Amino acid sequence: SDQKFTYDTLIGTTLVMDRNTLATATFMMGASLGYLSDPYKHISRLNVDGTPSGSVQFERRPDERRYKSLHLRTLHSRTSKGAQGDVVDIAYRWYVDDWSIQSHTLDARYRHDLEGKNSRKNKEYLQGHLRGYYQTAADFYYYGLPVLQPDPPFASADYRLAKLGTVTAGILWGQELIKDLTLTLRGEYLYQWYMETQLSPLGAVLTQAGLYYQF
Repeated sequence: SDQKFTYDTLIGTTLVMDRNTLATATFMMGASLGYLSDPYKHISRLNVDGTPSGSVQFERRPDERRYKSLHLRTLHSRTSKGAQGDVVDIAYRWYVDDWSIQSHTLDARYRHDLEGKNSRKNKEYLQGHLRGYYQTAADFYYYGLPVLQPDPPFASADYRLAKLGTVTAGILWGQELIKDLTLTLRGEYLYQWYMETQLSPLGAVLTQAGLYYQF
């Protein structure tokens, strides 16, 4: 039984660059203090040849984590012929903390209306999505701990703290069923790979259906 406290400070600004372009910048800094370990995560003990020995122990993380991030985003509504009303949405996020994790995220979306403004049909659109993510490993990340060596003060085998990269690509279809009620279907593929560790790459198919009502 223990406690954890989290403090965040956030400041942002929005700039109207022209009638079709909007830019935002958000800076955040914060800290987490107290019990930050995952009580359900184990770390394996390794034999001399690097294979699991069969014994495990609970992970242990530092009791303090300080972090900061910067998020930049631009939205632009196109006006050129054949693409009028299409929206380009590009965002970048930088993150760093005192666990030696530093990450970069690039997220881009492009929305294209399938029907013109003067069409009597309900609104229908497609939106493509592409996201790339990279992060360094925490300074206490280990795939496993050797049996015959002294343990470090902190250690975790949580893959979310490893050096990794992720690419996500997909498309979303939206259709206004009636006024202010929209149905969306989304399909994406995610591929994640890990560096400087023995973890196998991860591939996942993501699907989602949504029903949105605008009040």
